[in-house]
Amino acid sequence: MTAAPDRPSLVGSGSAGGDEDSIVRTAAVAPPGAGRGTEAHVPHRPRTAFAIGGLGGNNAHGAGFLTAAQELQDQRGQALGDGVGQEALDGGSTPPRERVRRRILPELEFVSCTSGAIATTATYLRGGDIREQTERGIEAVERVSRLPRNGWADDWRGLVVTLLTGVPSVFGPYAEAYRRHLWRRLRGFLDPRSRFFLAVPTTPEDLYDLVLPAAMFVPKRAASFFDETAQVFTDPGHGVGVAFNAFDPATGLEQLYVNEAALNRIAAHYDPSCDYGRTHRHTVYRPITPEAVRAALWLVGYGFPADRLGPDQLVDGAYARSMILSELTGSQRIYAVKPTNDRWIGRLPQNAFEVQDMQTEFWWEASYREQARLIDTINDLQAAGRLTKPVKPGEPVGDGRIGPVRRKRYRAVELVPVEIEMQRGFFDYFVEDRGVFTAAYAQSLQLLTQREEQHRVGEPEHAVELT
Repeated sequence: MTAAPDRPSLVGSGSAGGDEDSIVRTAAVAPPGAGRGTEAHVPHRPRTAFAIGGLGGNNAHGAGFLTAAQELQDQRGQALGDGVGQEALDGGSTPPRERVRRRILPELEFVSCTSGAIATTATYLRGGDIREQTERGIEAVERVSRLPRNGWADDWRGLVVTLLTGVPSVFGPYAEAYRRHLWRRLRGFLDPRSRFFLAVPTTPEDLYDLVLPAAMFVPKRAASFFDETAQVFTDPGHGVGVAFNAFDPATGLEQLYVNEAALNRIAAHYDPSCDYGRTHRHTVYRPITPEAVRAALWLVGYGFPADRLGPDQLVDGAYARSMILSELTGSQRIYAVKPTNDRWIGRLPQNAFEVQDMQTEFWWEASYREQARLIDTINDLQAAGRLTKPVKPGEPVGDGRIGPVRRKRYRAVELVPVEIEMQRGFFDYFVEDRGVFTAAYAQSLQLLTQREEQHRVGEPEHAVELT
């Protein structure tokens, strides 16, 4: 797995023009050559993967990218010819017409998503209207916060949502979580069967447990959401490999949930021994279930049912690996859709909440940087001619620990970061924003149509398989 020697620069972004009070549809300029002739003369597009990172209110960034991907497919005219030659992505079992119906790019073979990006990814693979879904979510928050839709109110909306109202159908606010905590402690204080019976703080930890509980929010997603999301991800109709994660604090192992298509693609390139229940370094492969979706969306801010680690204490996998890249390196091109930026945007922190914001963004970036660094390193080794050809069947490989590595066929992977281009505060993580969506949509559509034009004019690919 490698990246192109010159990592593609980030295409500029900005809010799309139009009504600021709604998610507006940016005027999409059809790629040059569209409408002239047919897709039959378009060079073969590279096998593509999306790595979508989730981060609270910044999830609108990933939603904007996926909406742009839908728009690109619309620009192609939803022509059945776009699927010709792409059936190999899943062995020919997925009819190209079904992908066209769902507005899924025919060259897309793998999608990874973490945390809040899971819901939007499911909508994309279902063929739903991501723009409408995002707008409904924003409108629901505006209604429940009871603040007007203007500049000064927007600055306070995140704080109101965090402390008092929560996000409808997603989580309850701090006030509700604190009331539940105090009621639980009061009942326990009077119940001889409870560990809190007649308990009073005697240590600093006891005092912190009482006045600063771990449970800061209340999960509100309906059981039907987890059922429907698992069903979409495991649906063979779209033919796309899907991966998302949770983290087990008790073992330090990442739980990587994958569908059958993802399992096959990981085994074909990244880990030949990949199978459900097997461990690869610090990752365990698991099947996708409703319980898996629930675990992947369990924020540490929801607290823990008990004070001891156990098998039921899984948390959101983004805390361990914010973006899932390594398993996608069998593809030729990976769009890494990041709800953060490599650089710090705006003024340096001047208060405690801005410090928390900086810390959050720094830990979020850590796992991405490590995976990207490894991709760049392998790319450098390939460019220097230091990667040997894979061994032939039956040829001894020496140390069994490096056998799978020497059997790999390494690819050059074009890693394309799509970063958020605005700074958002700590409380903004709980509120999705139209400005984030429209900026990401405009930025991503420009990027995707530029790549489309490169293929129309027949520019050579960066990604080539080594032989």
